[in-house]
Amino acid sequence: MNQKLFQRFMNGIEDEFLEEAYAEPAARSASAGFSAGRNRRVWLWRSIAAAACLCLVAAGIAAGGRLRGDEKPVTMEDIAALGFRLLLPEEAEAATYEICDGGDAVEADFTLAGENYTCRAEKTSEAEVPAGEDGWVAWYTEEEEVLYILAGGGEAGEDALLTTARQIMNRLGYDMDVAPASAKNVMYITFTLDPGDGTESLETAETSFEMDGIHYAYRTAGTGQVMLQDISGMQNRDYENHSSVELGWCAAEAFWTEGGAGKLIWLDLAPGLVYSLTMDTGASEKALTEMAQTLYTPAQGDVG
Repeated sequence: MNQKLFQRFMNGIEDEFLEEAYAEPAARSASAGFSAGRNRRVWLWRSIAAAACLCLVAAGIAAGGRLRGDEKPVTMEDIAALGFRLLLPEEAEAATYEICDGGDAVEADFTLAGENYTCRAEKTSEAEVPAGEDGWVAWYTEEEEVLYILAGGGEAGEDALLTTARQIMNRLGYDMDVAPASAKNVMYITFTLDPGDGTESLETAETSFEMDGIHYAYRTAGTGQVMLQDISGMQNRDYENHSSVELGWCAAEAFWTEGGAGKLIWLDLAPGLVYSLTMDTGASEKALTEMAQTLYTPAQGDVG
């Protein structure tokens, strides 16, 4: 119901019925001669008027922008005022915004290349996506304590979802183009890691994802150490097998339980970057090295 139609409808209702429909219950009960039949009529007008208002609100939402408490569309300025950076792809269309959880979260719905997406940002100290969610890309920075979750993509699939997420992250200043195109439920995290070997803490980036029923976590961190450091978070785990392998020109150490969990750690000495890759099942020396070769890009390019 649009604004003009709503106004004509309300003007057609007798003023006395509207006044009685919105009167306080105590005032109505004190009115002399207020019959049961008249009570039903007032109730009817009140219900119709409420329904008309609801239709008007719904039309306002559809026209562009979720409504705040003051019935005004939520804008990017409102989002920024709450401390969120929610920058959508430059070619995004039909964007609407919503403030959730009393201002602790915000959401944006938009379309891109004909597909629908929802991007949510929430303030939290936990880099975890709610259980039961599927088909998403998320990223979290320890410094901001804001978790971003992007869902959607429709028939375009996981590749389109990853591409859209990377566009948003690039606009936010993050460069996280790591996960394979067929990966699902991708999470990017940056955090400070204590290696547990008495050396300084490391600023670490992790990409975790699922592929073919296997959960992977790929980490990298800058280091001034010339020794191999284990940043996998699996230092205390026991594995049945261990071998030394080569990854490009880097020496790497592989640990795994055949068909079970495994990890691969290596150091790229020239740029001073240490890496780790873990998988929760299906591990073997071959499986670890092949996935590492897919993910790893030498910082100094191909040399030698």
